[in-house]
Amino acid sequence: MCQLGRRIRELRQTSRMSQRDLAERAGISLVSQIELAEANLTLASLLKIAMRSVSTLQPFRSMFDRASGRSAWL
Repeated sequence: MCQLGRRIRELRQTSRMSQRDLAERAGISLVSQIELAEANLTLASLLKIAMRSVSTLQPFRSMFDRASGRSAWL
């Protein structure tokens, strides 16, 4: 499992969301495969997860900001 997929899983579980919940909120269908690094996570999918997952929005913003080295802009 890649680090990003692992972190998505952690944040999803911390928020008590199922993979189905996250998929429905984000409008994507590959949550399990993304978490297990069996599917490539596109920037578009990452942004969908971050922007449409209201309960997990802040942790994803923080993760994105650390990864990009930029201040919050999402």
